[in-house]
Amino acid sequence: MRPVMKRAFIAAVVMAAVSGVLTTPDVITQIIGMIVSFVLISGALLLGLRFLPVASWPLARQRTFTWLVAVGICAAFTIMPLAIHHLTR
Repeated sequence: MRPVMKRAFIAAVVMAAVSGVLTTPDVITQIIGMIVSFVLISGALLLGLRFLPVASWPLARQRTFTWLVAVGICAAFTIMPLAIHHLTR
């Protein structure tokens, strides 16, 4: 596994754990939230790493890219149920 991919999976795991903890107090829902969030973040990062020349970027820019994508997907996943609730009222 390339170092870029390792950094991407570390960011995905950390942000999936944060997303799972921030969803609801129910343990099963937290675990499902972590799994779904990890799949979404990993998919977005793998697509970004596949179609962008991230491996040729400087190390700081690679880290910034992976963490911004991971945090963005995590925030969207965490806030989406609240946004849907408010928009359907």
